[in-house]
Amino acid sequence: MLDTISAALDDLKAGKCIIVVDDEDRENEGDLIASAELCSEEVINFMATEARGLICVSVTGDRARELDLPLMVNDNTALHGTRFTISVDYVHGTASGISVADRTATVRAMADPGTKPAPAVSSRRWPCRLPLRIATRSSVSPSLSIQPIGAA
Repeated sequence: MLDTISAALDDLKAGKCIIVVDDEDRENEGDLIASAELCSEEVINFMATEARGLICVSVTGDRARELDLPLMVNDNTALHGTRFTISVDYVHGTASGISVADRTATVRAMADPGTKPAPAVSSRRWPCRLPLRIATRSSVSPSLSIQPIGAA
């Protein structure tokens, strides 16, 4: 069942996940989207146990530079040119980075404009968060007015 954009925005503002479906001519899949600022352990746990895909965090180029997150590869040959940066973890008050609590802390830290690069957000260990640097506003952003992390 499809819902209205207004209802989807209300859910995001309430800290809930929404599902956004790609065009049939692209990946033809659904993505769970949630507010990074309002991210909760329940949301991360749901994404990890039910969706079972990569949990990514979309960031603007400016925010990626602020957090010192270079692209993972310079010669991107991905089918859709997905612009992953190096993976990161938040290192204050976290352990391995893989627990639901640690994942949530990393997502929220990346959304916090006060968070600065290493050592706060670090790639020094086997990090678990995969920031996804947007080339322009995502295809979803204009229709839902969703701002990636770092967007004004």
